[in-house]
Amino acid sequence: MTVRGDFGYRTDSLQRKVTSDVLNNPLDERRAPDVMGHLKKLVKVSIPALVVAVVVGLGVLFVLAQLKPTYQATVTAQIDAQTPVVSGDAYLYQMTAPYLALAGSQAVRQATADQMGKGWDAERVGKDVTVQVSKSPLLLEISGKAADRAEALKAATTTVQALDTAARTQRAQELKRAAAGPTAELAVVQQQLTKIDAAFTRGRPIDPASNRDPKRADLVTRTQELTDQITRINEGGINGLSVLSAPDVSSVVESAPVPKSIAGFIALLTFILTAELLAFSRGRFGRRLSALGAERISHASNMAFETTEPASTGFPPVTAGMIARRAGRKQKTMVIVTDLAEDTVATWLPGERHPELLQFEPISSNWAGRLDDTIGLAIVVAWEGENSREKLERTAKTLAGLGVPARMVMVSTSKATPAADIPAAETEPAVDAERVDVDS
Repeated sequence: MTVRGDFGYRTDSLQRKVTSDVLNNPLDERRAPDVMGHLKKLVKVSIPALVVAVVVGLGVLFVLAQLKPTYQATVTAQIDAQTPVVSGDAYLYQMTAPYLALAGSQAVRQATADQMGKGWDAERVGKDVTVQVSKSPLLLEISGKAADRAEALKAATTTVQALDTAARTQRAQELKRAAAGPTAELAVVQQQLTKIDAAFTRGRPIDPASNRDPKRADLVTRTQELTDQITRINEGGINGLSVLSAPDVSSVVESAPVPKSIAGFIALLTFILTAELLAFSRGRFGRRLSALGAERISHASNMAFETTEPASTGFPPVTAGMIARRAGRKQKTMVIVTDLAEDTVATWLPGERHPELLQFEPISSNWAGRLDDTIGLAIVVAWEGENSREKLERTAKTLAGLGVPARMVMVSTSKATPAADIPAAETEPAVDAERVDVDS
């Protein structure tokens, strides 16, 4: 391959560098994001996107309407402290700790579920009932959740009762275990004391206390010590738990209600995503060629793009002007046409001042092999709706790869299609002076 310019020969590497710089320069205005163009595409698909958004929004409202509300009732329980309270920060929550531990036990949950009745089990109690310490170390907050206000309140108060019963039972067992040792020892001591007294009196009406035996005095002292110890253990007390305050059934509020405004947010998000998706997919799929698809193909290959109507009598204004400029330099313009566009392009010839400088090539021909020094511009003309998408893509990529200045013209059959859609920076290709000669 050889490359010639107006001022002599250039090497292949220099030509490739120039072409690469032109096509890949990030500062090139033609490669800047077309924000307004994208907004126009979004406007075109706004109606179907709005319909989808409305349907989704109504669907969300319908689903929200079907959801049953969940109510949460919170009661405050007070600990009736009967055991001595040890002062100090380390013992600040010594009263509430047993209740918090019992709240997670299977026995308390099952007892609450049995009192609640049908539809409740230990697993649901663990999920819908919470117990936590209030601002005071002697107060607990018990919350219950249910689909009914009264049921939610009952779950909370029933849990208080279950905790009180379990804590009392546990404390009683604890005291019983603590007193078991001294009680057993007291029984043995009393038996020994009875034997000594029986041997001393021998059935006579004598006061056993008059016995001066030191062993008996030790047993009497030990008996008193054990009795005092058992009394102290039993005086340890059993704490109680009772409801201090509870809300009225009518004042029980809904737990974390889903706001209806979420439907509007989802509808807005759906509208944006649907519009972007439709704008992205338009012209990207299918074999038929659309104006939007042709514009994307031309922009991907860095080609200027114009549209015209079937009833037009010549090339679009900017394209016609560039053909005239090439003709003034005695350069030819190669017009590559699709099958359906051939007849239309033939009607444009009478309006051309230099028809001899127009070289027509069918898009299916070996047009690339006929590019020579005399070709200064390539124009691809396509017809909207024909099955030539793949051919058009290959043609655009080939022209971009060869570095030939090129434009694309779409003969649009859409009623609302404008006569021209021209990027501002496309009045003159950057590689205008370049011409490529393909040596077979």
